[in-house]
Amino acid sequence: TPICPKTETMVTVGACESLYLAMQAFVDPGDEVILIEPFFDFYRAQIELAGGVVKSVPLRNKHLGATDPAHVKTSADFEVDWKELEAAISDRTKMCIVNTPHNPTGKVFSLDELERFAALAKKHDFLVISDEVYEWMIFDTDRNQHHRMATLDDMWQRTLTIGSGGKTFSVTGWKIGWTIADAKLIKAMWTIHQYVAYTVCTPLQEAVAVSFEKAATNGYFEEYRQSLEVKRDRLAAMIREAGLDPIIPQGSYFMMIDTSAITLPEEDKDESRPRDFAVAKYLTRKAGVLGIPPSAFYSEPNKTLADNLLRVCFCKTDDVLDAAGKNLKEKLDLSSKQ
Repeated sequence: TPICPKTETMVTVGACESLYLAMQAFVDPGDEVILIEPFFDFYRAQIELAGGVVKSVPLRNKHLGATDPAHVKTSADFEVDWKELEAAISDRTKMCIVNTPHNPTGKVFSLDELERFAALAKKHDFLVISDEVYEWMIFDTDRNQHHRMATLDDMWQRTLTIGSGGKTFSVTGWKIGWTIADAKLIKAMWTIHQYVAYTVCTPLQEAVAVSFEKAATNGYFEEYRQSLEVKRDRLAAMIREAGLDPIIPQGSYFMMIDTSAITLPEEDKDESRPRDFAVAKYLTRKAGVLGIPPSAFYSEPNKTLADNLLRVCFCKTDDVLDAAGKNLKEKLDLSSKQ
């Protein structure tokens, strides 16, 4: 069935406004929203602005710190504990946010995983926000595919699909996002939107619309995907050469690094913060390579899950990636210690 552009879509001031409107429209004080962590930090703030309560369920990765040469670490290693997820659901659960491809891990949730989320949403009658802003960045497409939550059986009426022109066309400053959903859900969000932003920059909406029209015929999406996949592999190879373990992402333009091999000097340890913050500062000082400590994407009780992780971004010029690889190899070089 075709989507009605007038009643089943709405354009917002970036994907962030879509998230904000969804929380304001559907989350009442005391309602619970389930987040799969690590999670984009905006989620928590926007839930709490609406008076909601965050219920966090962490992805588990049994391969962190392991040195099995037969196993190539990938973002698929981050897995949902389904019993843990269902235990987090209560009669106050209003919605769950599923982000695929996932920031910061790069995980692309499989069809089976999405169907399990959907089954829980239908069983316990809650909404799903499907944050798909990195939908065009899927790698190794012979085994990874992007599936839309809203297309699964009986999920259209309870799914809010959020997208981003900034992520799709590398124009994040334009702040053009959108939500696709059942007309009743869109109407509730639109009621809030008219008093928040009222309208969205018309010339930039037109520019994104024309970009989609052209991309449909000029091969842009495949060229974009391939260019990022090459950069991913380029950076991963250099990380390995420096003696660290890249966790190869299935999607997005972020990569996690397993930093278990790094032994911090005493002067770089900081007991007041999670280990990943100290590692990030150490790599900045020692090698001039800046990464994001992923504990910033976790709730307080689970921050230690990120102790041996670092998030880096590979949507950079080749010169920048090569400089990072050179610095890691020359100034860190753990390869000889393994």
